[in-house]
Amino acid sequence: MTLFIKARTTLHEYISKNLVWIQKLFIGLGMLLSLWTIQNNLGYSTFLSSGWVIVFLAIVGAFLPMSANALVLEAYIILQLLTLSAGIAGVALLLFALFSVLAKTYQAKYIIHIPGITVCYELHIPYAAPLLSGLFGSM
Repeated sequence: MTLFIKARTTLHEYISKNLVWIQKLFIGLGMLLSLWTIQNNLGYSTFLSSGWVIVFLAIVGAFLPMSANALVLEAYIILQLLTLSAGIAGVALLLFALFSVLAKTYQAKYIIHIPGITVCYELHIPYAAPLLSGLFGSM
């Protein structure tokens, strides 16, 4: 029993000392998962679908605030769709603008849910993002 208490205390101290870096790691992994999902479903541009671009954007996204990550993901989606068609990209841009206005109107805490719901839908779990944000009070 004492071994488990010592291990828990050691783990807790390590996490509390390195909390900022651990958060950045998980934000970066979330960005990587999101970009990878978008690339698999909307991979129209060969340059944007390159692994190096996705890893670079994920590393940059790890050091950005969550609202900036949402803008990076939205811009990535728009650029992928722009390769397909300007009209489709224009409609997607208008929808993202409408969602952003609605999110600001209702004073959403995290705007990451706008592209997050799209990514969760492609993973076949469309209600995960709103459910988690409602449960944890971050809407």
